[in-house]
Amino acid sequence: MPGKKLTYNDVFTMGLKLPGVVKTTNKLSTALKVRGKILACPAINKSAEPDSLMVSINREKREELLFTLPEIFYVTPHHIGYACVLVRLGKITCKVLQYLLETALAYMNSGKK
Repeated sequence: MPGKKLTYNDVFTMGLKLPGVVKTTNKLSTALKVRGKILACPAINKSAEPDSLMVSINREKREELLFTLPEIFYVTPHHIGYACVLVRLGKITCKVLQYLLETALAYMNSGKK
């Protein structure tokens, strides 16, 4: 998908290919979950930029992503206390998104969440 702006549907399609990941929907949003915990979902807090994704990830990896790719990854004061990173869907590539989802799944499966 070079040059194509990724959508939430692209995220859900990629995420559902990972082992143990399911898609859930509630009155606020749709999310990818692992054992009942959120792996990724649209960032619905009003502090997030439009078309942003929230992905659960450890804080060390978040700091690395924020430092190396600040045009793609960010956090807001609301999200800083959580083990997550926000993603600008219009800036991320399929390859980087795949890596992020796999890294997030490994984090979720590590038992630290």
